[in-house]
Amino acid sequence: MVAWGQPALVLRCGVPRPTGFVPTSALIVINGVQWFTVQRTGAVVWTVVDRPVYVELTVPSAYSSAPVVEISAAITQALPASPLRPGG
Repeated sequence: MVAWGQPALVLRCGVPRPTGFVPTSALIVINGVQWFTVQRTGAVVWTVVDRPVYVELTVPSAYSSAPVVEISAAITQALPASPLRPGG
């Protein structure tokens, strides 16, 4: 886990599959990375769902989605794409 900024953005690798991620879930594709999002009070939780491990980025509402674009580029370089593994 790593956190930076004020309020803090939090990046966690190797998290469990998001409970709401099912075959019919809407995904957002940024720089070739597929993200599942969940709105929480004061933040949006973005989870990468198309790589060998799930990667979660919690973005406080004070930010735009710009950090997701930057993290997507790093994920594309670091982790190969893999098939989706939704639950349910």
